[in-house]
Amino acid sequence: MARRADHHRWTRQGLSGPEEGFPVILLHGWPDDALTWNRLLPDLHATGFRTYVPWLRGCGPTCFREADIPRNGQLEQLGAALWDRSQFKGAAVMVGAGFSRNAELIGRDVGKPPLWGDLREAMVSKLYKSCPEAAPFDPLRLAEEFRTYLGQAALNDFVREQVPDASWRPGRMHFKLMALPWADVLTTNYDTLLERASKRHNVVMDAIDLSTVRRPRIIKLHGSVDRNARLVIAEEDYRVYPRKSAAFVNTARQVFLENELCLIGFSGDDPNFLQWSGWVRDHLGDHARRIYLVGSLNLRPAKRRLLESRNIAPIDFSPLTISLPREEAEARACELFLDYLLSKEPVRAMDWMPLEASAYSFATTNRASLKTHLDEPTTAKDLLEKLDLVWKSDRESCPDWLVMPGRVRRAVAFGTSLAPWGYVRALEYLDRPERNPAHFCWSSRSHDGADPVFYFVRWFVVTSSVSDEHRGCIRCLELTVQEWAFSHALILATT
Repeated sequence: MARRADHHRWTRQGLSGPEEGFPVILLHGWPDDALTWNRLLPDLHATGFRTYVPWLRGCGPTCFREADIPRNGQLEQLGAALWDRSQFKGAAVMVGAGFSRNAELIGRDVGKPPLWGDLREAMVSKLYKSCPEAAPFDPLRLAEEFRTYLGQAALNDFVREQVPDASWRPGRMHFKLMALPWADVLTTNYDTLLERASKRHNVVMDAIDLSTVRRPRIIKLHGSVDRNARLVIAEEDYRVYPRKSAAFVNTARQVFLENELCLIGFSGDDPNFLQWSGWVRDHLGDHARRIYLVGSLNLRPAKRRLLESRNIAPIDFSPLTISLPREEAEARACELFLDYLLSKEPVRAMDWMPLEASAYSFATTNRASLKTHLDEPTTAKDLLEKLDLVWKSDRESCPDWLVMPGRVRRAVAFGTSLAPWGYVRALEYLDRPERNPAHFCWSSRSHDGADPVFYFVRWFVVTSSVSDEHRGCIRCLELTVQEWAFSHALILATT
């Protein structure tokens, strides 16, 4: 190992010990962190070692290296499951009250959808107006007291008063969320924003709907303000929920077993989050898949470790939103998360197209200017390298077709025509190891686009000294002509 280490390459690290000591790298595992090594460090330093104790990426106080690219293996796992075309697994989402804050307000006199803290304050103002400090901190207990004191009808009216559903419209984030191919969408929210953001999802409100409604579904776990059914909000409601709503519990169990589960719009202290994540641990145990908690969480190491010990993987966007106010930070975290998942959609073979004309902006159409560029070895080589990058991108992303569809074939031929034939003359400026692949790239692209390369072969043979250096290129082009003739015959037979 080198005597010196470039500590700037570590995500976050603790460097300690003698300056000239032999370097030792101490890596932690999961769910541990870099603090695991603290008791061992003094002995290593006393022995003369210099220690490097990095926080591995995604753990502890690490942060994103680039603001626009979330570097998180959990995100990658969730995105792969979401767009998985097989029938073995998928991804489901549970939506909490925080996500409703992304709604659009119809009037200026209307507030945003309430969080649990807002509901608690409203109940305290009704039950403990003269002595608010005596109110219980748990909003579920407070709701139980509200119902006991004022009755179930009063509690239902209170929720509908706090959740004026008709005063909100689904926001941009709602439409993005519902555009993703979730196996199921579960929600503990009382509003109807998710339903209004998607026309293709069917709503499940009770056990009868479970037997008749097909996927994709929006499963309303705790009721809805647009129905007269009893809402799940108080402490006793949660206690008897597994018995009174056994069909919903069994459905949730199946969803959790079959899919990666993502929670969005919840905080680590949200009563719904605590209740449902606890239920998953109690009933599914080791059979449950990992639960992903998404948001601008700003977790401390102790809380992160607690969540991870409960099989909950935090996807924390707070390093990207740390400069924003709390409300804006949550909205930005949701947007980054949804945009990332949308970007992971695989391109279907039939949707593939080569790069557009804008990718060839370096190819000037002025003949005099082009000749000047191609006569100068440095600029000619630069043009060829730019052209190779464009064509390499097309070649690597192109599906493995025997014969391209007509529209794709024409687009490939058009892209090839944007590179003037004079570029071929500039190939002599390339080193020998680079020249043959360039010839092959040109000829294979002509083959894919069903463009004849006869004139190119004739020009190449006439203008090139047929030496050992060029024989491989000529043979390659001869084979390409033969392949072109065969594929062109197939095209004529199928069109």
